[in-house]
Amino acid sequence: IWLDALNAPETSRERGVTSALDAEENLISLSNSFSGANGWDVLVTKHTSNGELLWNHRIDHCGTDDEAIDLLISNDNIFILSQAISDQDLLIGIITRLSVNSGEVFRQELPGISGWNFRPECLDAATDETLYVAATEYQGGNSSGVIISFNESGSVNWRYVSSENPHDELASVTALAVNDSYIAVGGTIPGSGISQKVGITLLNSSGQFNWQEQYQGNSGYLDELNDLAFRYDSAVVFAATVYNNGYNRDILAGCYATDGSLLWLDELNGSGNNNDRA
Repeated sequence: IWLDALNAPETSRERGVTSALDAEENLISLSNSFSGANGWDVLVTKHTSNGELLWNHRIDHCGTDDEAIDLLISNDNIFILSQAISDQDLLIGIITRLSVNSGEVFRQELPGISGWNFRPECLDAATDETLYVAATEYQGGNSSGVIISFNESGSVNWRYVSSENPHDELASVTALAVNDSYIAVGGTIPGSGISQKVGITLLNSSGQFNWQEQYQGNSGYLDELNDLAFRYDSAVVFAATVYNNGYNRDILAGCYATDGSLLWLDELNGSGNNNDRA
């Protein structure tokens, strides 16, 4: 129906990340764009349903490389999750709120542990417009999953760190799901040697820990959680990739109730014992 190519003035090096439709079916696109002296920037564009470019907005937070991570549209607001490199050469997370007319309402760094790298991974919102960011913090051989809750003005409601909870072993984050009652976050948990397990943690809307469930294939290798979502009854449905019988990868799908009980679990293995991936 239509096609539009966007190119930064300095180079042709552009990378699309994700896109979404607003309430009027305008296309909001999120990209990484190389701008020359300042390296990579975050580029946000808005097209009408007919392909007309309404505006573009460039985010260069620290004057060095910025990386676009995720995009969320909530009512008349556009929220951008990105990362940048600080003056101390550490990764930092950035959340930016744009109006539908591209003006920045706010831009701020996400609160992290001093001296640690902070990599944001996922962005989601509840129906009351409370924002949630899932991230991984790391320094040396230490890492931890992090969930941060914001209101629409950018103020932090609470910050949950998995390493501060003795019942939560989540070391990195790969997926996030939110509804009005719960926050589910998934990622990896270190196993013995170089192995890692699939981990799912459920919090309530106030950031309090409910439970964590773990799974590992019989090979004891590098299992990973790929995605998760809430069912109509707030049960957590997930998809993962696990290693069984040596280095053979299988698809794992399952569902946990809100009390942490396993409702069902299914492993899928393609013909020929091939390497499958969720």
